[in-house]
Amino acid sequence: MASEPPYVLYADSSAQDVNVFYETQVELIRSPLVIDLALADRSVSSLKLIRNQSKPAIWLAEQLSVTRKGESELLVVSLEADDRRDAAVIVNAVVDAYVKAFSLARRREIGRQLEAVEAQRPRAIERLANLHREYQQAAAKLLAEFATPGAESINAPPADTQEATAPEVGHGIELTDGELRRQIAAQFIELKASEARLDDFNEAEAVEAG
Repeated sequence: MASEPPYVLYADSSAQDVNVFYETQVELIRSPLVIDLALADRSVSSLKLIRNQSKPAIWLAEQLSVTRKGESELLVVSLEADDRRDAAVIVNAVVDAYVKAFSLARRREIGRQLEAVEAQRPRAIERLANLHREYQQAAAKLLAEFATPGAESINAPPADTQEATAPEVGHGIELTDGELRRQIAAQFIELKASEARLDDFNEAEAVEAG
């Protein structure tokens, strides 16, 4: 009896070493966490094949065959036994237990990532506020300089150089303004991305709870 678990389709295709991912999943399927959960199923524990084993967990972990189907994203779980129906019950229980364990592991990992994002969120908000304040202060300063009576005559260069130097002043103001805007935009995007990840996690939690 062979079972092909659909969860393998959720593998991280961007992983540098895909083989490591599958080796990890094979070990997880044979782990005490999955084996014990499968054996806790009464439809499994009541089987004569299981009751005849002095150490069912060790026996099952050794007898299970877990292989990758070629180069595909599928894992094949099988068990050889005289009674094919018993083998099917055991394999299905193991696959169900693995799905639960795999989902739990992913939820915990996502939870850890979101905790890290939430820990950085106050700092990102503070940084965004500081950048916005700096921008407002810089803008107010520039407006005050140009609005001050006599500022043009005091700061104006000699007549023969005024035309050449004026573009440089304007260019400098534009760079300062643009840089502040870019920093504010970057922090805002980072904050929104964090909020989106948190919303996705909350939605997934709500779906599973429902």
